[in-house]
Amino acid sequence: MPDNEPVNAWALGMRDLIGPGEETPTGPDVALADIFAALRDPLADLTPSSASTTVRTAILNQRAALDALLAALETP
Repeated sequence: MPDNEPVNAWALGMRDLIGPGEETPTGPDVALADIFAALRDPLADLTPSSASTTVRTAILNQRAALDALLAALETP
């Protein structure tokens, strides 16, 4: 699947919960590239010699990016 192809965010991980004959729930679409960017971009400045405060800041920025992405998905 290409990075920029939209994915039904509500269907991710729910395939086992949908019974035979049931319709897949619909919800907001999110591009995989947005998910990858939220995970990757805040970590871009890390190096093997990064100090613990730099690592902690990068992880907190990553969490904020993921929180923003999730908030966008929850908005109708």
